[in-house]
Amino acid sequence: MSVIREEYFVKLVTCQPDKFDTTLQEFKEKLKKAGYDQIIKERTDYYDSVFAGK
Repeated sequence: MSVIREEYFVKLVTCQPDKFDTTLQEFKEKLKKAGYDQIIKERTDYYDSVFAGK
């Protein structure tokens, strides 16, 4: 994930303004393909189980 993040951080900072939205969408799609949604779900479930009722 960090390789994808680093790659797209540079692209998003240096791209032309009219390419930003397209580049951001590509970034999100690559994260999704790499399993990012599953990681967020697992971390959210863990957080909820640890801090439930506090």
